[in-house]
Amino acid sequence: FTSATCACEKGDAWQAAVALLHGAMRRQLVPDGTWVGSAAGSLSRARGREEALALLHQLRSIWLQQPSQAASCSTAALHGDTSASDIDESTEVQILGQSPGILAVSKP
Repeated sequence: FTSATCACEKGDAWQAAVALLHGAMRRQLVPDGTWVGSAAGSLSRARGREEALALLHQLRSIWLQQPSQAASCSTAALHGDTSASDIDESTEVQILGQSPGILAVSKP
């Protein structure tokens, strides 16, 4: 599914990318960050940032239901510890989900 969704992103076929994502979830597959990023990027370009964020928020609830996802966010990250980045302390960074090697965040 990831390769197909990435191909949809390159072809600006956001509807097909989102349909693939929803079809896989109906089959009990949990999408990874690469897969979701392709669909969200395509959706953002075609329909705007708000629709892409809505998709990411929907997927966040699915990721948080996964045992390894809910327990793996570090306390520092959840509380906005920005000491290792160049985001100032007043910036709110929301962790949408994570997978091995991938972290999805919503930031200004």
